Amino acid sequence: MSYTIKVEKFKNEQVDNVAKKLVGFKITKDTGDIFIIDKWLDIDDSKSDDTYASDAYKLCTTEIDEWKESFTHVAKTFNPDTGKME
Repeated sequence: MSYTIKVEKFKNEQVDNVAKKLVGFKITKDTGDIFIIDKWLDIDDSKSDDTYASDAYKLCTTEIDEWKESFTHVAKTFNPDTGKME
């Protein structure tokens, strides 16, 4: 399986009077399944745009991995006689 990861959101906003960077990703599986996730980061003038994207992705990895794992048994055949997926 292959996945494409695209930045779908990348903007500054005020959240509770604090400047934040919103970084959103769209992960598309080669089968067309899509997962969208956003993360808010504190703005730091010393960070590059690439660093913001990298930091946001690191914060998303648990949720992305859980989504990927949800496909582990999809399309397997279940045999009710043996009680097993094949």
